[in-house]
Amino acid sequence: MKPERTICTEPPRNAQAGFTLIELLIVVVIIGILAAIIVPRFDQYRQRAHFVSIVNDFRNLGAAQERYFQLNREYATDLADIDFTTSVGVELEVTEATVNGWAAIGTHESLSADQGCGIYMGDAAAPALPSGAAMTVDPGLPECAP
Repeated sequence: MKPERTICTEPPRNAQAGFTLIELLIVVVIIGILAAIIVPRFDQYRQRAHFVSIVNDFRNLGAAQERYFQLNREYATDLADIDFTTSVGVELEVTEATVNGWAAIGTHESLSADQGCGIYMGDAAAPALPSGAAMTVDPGLPECAP
């Protein structure tokens, strides 16, 4: 007759549960490297999203300006005249409005003071971008200065 085998379910007394200090340090270093890569990219995406908000408001402003022009035969100099509301955080300023065109600059509250966009239509003069740089695109195309 064979002796009965017993199965031990308890770990040996000298076995330790958990992670070693080296293993924990390696995990912390990996997380640090990933964070160093991801955080700057996230800021770039966020900045790009703010520029997109400004450009979208320019498109809406263009449509509102054309509606105003159809009624008044001139473009509006004040956003209140055309009952225009910007997106959250976006500030637009009409810098010039004549019977033949208009120009505007836009900024976002989350961007630095020298970052923003500009647009001009018709024979209006191209506005200076918030950075002070001159616009280099054709009328009707927005330009942003990151």
